[in-house]
Amino acid sequence: QDESLASFQPVITAKDSVIDWTWSTQRLYNLIRGSNPAPGAATSLHGISCRIFDAKMSGDRGAPGAVLKIGGTSFTVATGDGAITVESIQPPKEKKMPAGEFAQREQLKVGDLFC
Repeated sequence: QDESLASFQPVITAKDSVIDWTWSTQRLYNLIRGSNPAPGAATSLHGISCRIFDAKMSGDRGAPGAVLKIGGTSFTVATGDGAITVESIQPPKEKKMPAGEFAQREQLKVGDLFC
């Protein structure tokens, strides 16, 4: 590896990992991947802070931050140009859980907004 081409990446902090749902799907996907395993990508729903750890890109569309679909093990949230399917999430002071379990427990509905 050519050391002259290397760059330094500072440690990612919680402040660096806050989700802005108006960003592109690719940018959010990279943020979520880059924030896993720590600190996790931060967002909130109905005043509940959570951290997203696993997700995949989706071609669905809607208002940024809006829940578009809820499936058995995941749910999909709109981004600025597409959507992200959330697969694992962590509410405050709890362990990571499957996104579908979180959706059921929090009675997530299509149209609910993450911010």
